Amino acid sequence: MHVKELGGCKPAQATDLGKRDRIICDTFLRYKGLERPVVIVADVKTAAERYGVRMNIAISRAFGALRVVVPQRELDRDEILKRVAGLSVGSI
Repeated sequence: MHVKELGGCKPAQATDLGKRDRIICDTFLRYKGLERPVVIVADVKTAAERYGVRMNIAISRAFGALRVVVPQRELDRDEILKRVAGLSVGSI
C-alpha cells in the first residue's frame, strides 16, 4: 500500500488479523490465481515495472464487480483505462 487512507478509511494489510474491521488491502501477487467477488484496484502506478501484466492479473480476479480508482494523471497514461472510463455512466 502506498496510501494511508482510502476514501476516508484507513486500510489494513491482509496479514493484520487484528484490523479486520477495516478495508483489507492486499497486492495482486498474493491472490494471483484466486478470484474474489469484488475487487477494487487502487493506488495505480502506470510507471511500475510490467504494469500491463500486473494490471491484467489484478482486474481479472473479480467475478462479481470490479472498480478501478485511479488519479486522472494515471488514467491519462493508460489508453485502455481511458477508453473504459469513457464508457462509464458517471465519474468521481
